[in-house]
Amino acid sequence: MGKYDDEEPCKREACIIQDCLNANGYKEAKCAKAIDNLYICCKKFYENNGTRTDQTTTCCPKFSLLEKKLKERGIEPLDPSIVKTRHE
Repeated sequence: MGKYDDEEPCKREACIIQDCLNANGYKEAKCAKAIDNLYICCKKFYENNGTRTDQTTTCCPKFSLLEKKLKERGIEPLDPSIVKTRHE
């Protein structure tokens, strides 16, 4: 098993961010790609699982915050039709 192997969705991406921040004196700008990768992973998580409370991960922000972060970073937003159908 590797350093980032875990059943927690998006844990690998979250750990990579921590490693990057540690290596770069906590300068977030130097870890932008790693942060984007986490948000993309979380986007996929919500698209696959919806926003049900029985499907969660501690590695991702809440759904509403993720939507805001995706917009701020210019990442393709969540597909509301996918999330909505999974949520019902």
